[in-house]
Amino acid sequence: MTGNRDLDNLLWVLLQFIRSAPLGGQTVSRVYTRKERRTKLKFFTHPQLKRAAQIAFERDYNRQLDLDAVDQLTGHNFPVTYTLLHEHEHGKPVAPHMRCNVILDGEGNSAFIDTDMDLYNSLDEFEAPDPTRVATPSAN
Repeated sequence: MTGNRDLDNLLWVLLQFIRSAPLGGQTVSRVYTRKERRTKLKFFTHPQLKRAAQIAFERDYNRQLDLDAVDQLTGHNFPVTYTLLHEHEHGKPVAPHMRCNVILDGEGNSAFIDTDMDLYNSLDEFEAPDPTRVATPSAN
């Protein structure tokens, strides 16, 4: 924090813009402002993530997770940090489904998975902590 409120707000907006910048022509799904301070993220439970992996395999979606790897995951909840409405499977139009970036462990390792819209809409949400109020010092 610089101590200058206007500069801090500008830096915060810039950071959020960089975090949400599209990759490979994808569209931005969310942009957060500093004033909102409340970031709600959806998350998969382990059974939901396993079901999403099964559906992705059955429907031959572009982004899949290995079912054996999902079985070996030790966590209980897996936050979704990026979403993109997707309507293609190997270049051909299909029913809309959601492409999600899922955090798989405490180190921040993640993977993309395409999931059914009904399953995605059934995911619970949690309120992520405000990064400006986290008491743990940065490793940087």
